[in-house]
Amino acid sequence: MIVEATADPAFEFHHVKQLVTRLDRWHSSGLYSLERYAVQVQVSSPTHHEALSLALAAHDEAIEALGFAPPTLLRTEVLTLGELKHSVGQTAAEAPVGRVYDALIPTALYEATRALFRANSRAGIDQVLTRFVIAAGGTVNIGELQYFSGQVSVDLALAPGDRMFATADAASMAGLTVEQSLPALIHDAERMLAMLQLADQPHLGQQTA
Repeated sequence: MIVEATADPAFEFHHVKQLVTRLDRWHSSGLYSLERYAVQVQVSSPTHHEALSLALAAHDEAIEALGFAPPTLLRTEVLTLGELKHSVGQTAAEAPVGRVYDALIPTALYEATRALFRANSRAGIDQVLTRFVIAAGGTVNIGELQYFSGQVSVDLALAPGDRMFATADAASMAGLTVEQSLPALIHDAERMLAMLQLADQPHLGQQTA
């Protein structure tokens, strides 16, 4: 079951991540873009109508429990597990079709690298990575790392327990960028995260000095 929605103001990446975590008992995963998001949950139900009702109720309860303003529902889709395997990675939160990325990529990478130096929290670092993936034409996925036919997948995890990864069409400029440029950006993000953690716990630096 896939629920796609938008919020005003738009949810940041960490909001969608919190929502997916809240829905974890439903084997949840998610997709994030700048203007909308989608969550996918697995519901055992004899009918499509009942599956839809259960999934929407779980989504709305999670939104309320997190204290988020009610989002606007854009789309729902009920799929069997077999259908889902063929459609995953091509559902919601994809970049607009036909968008030209080749002129944008050098600017996006430069701006992302600079933004990392200004990041002062883990959420800020995640935002830099996710915005780069979307600017390049890829999709940000929340869940266990998966590999799909015809797509490039790059792990976005910066710490043990993280569940997020980027995907892009392998036969595209987006796929080339995600595959070649994103790993180096992730490496810089890991170093920045380590520096922030050291700044928050200066005694660790004294012990290793």
